[in-house]
Amino acid sequence: MFLTSWLLISGLYCNVLLFCVREYLSNIGLVDAGIQRVVDMVEDFYGRDGRTAYVMSSDHGMTDWGSYCGSALV
Repeated sequence: MFLTSWLLISGLYCNVLLFCVREYLSNIGLVDAGIQRVVDMVEDFYGRDGRTAYVMSSDHGMTDWGSYCGSALV
């Protein structure tokens, strides 16, 4: 009984985790594309002179209630 329950819970956890990983990677792709558009606009404006530095920063993306990957659980 314990093993069956544990396998069921761990399987559910793995499914949620895999969803979160796929969601995260999808969002990273969107962010990367947006950053590339901004970089291209700046580079085009300055004639791609190779003198522009880019500094990116972000937070860890927690939900308002303090958990990760909130959209997977809503």
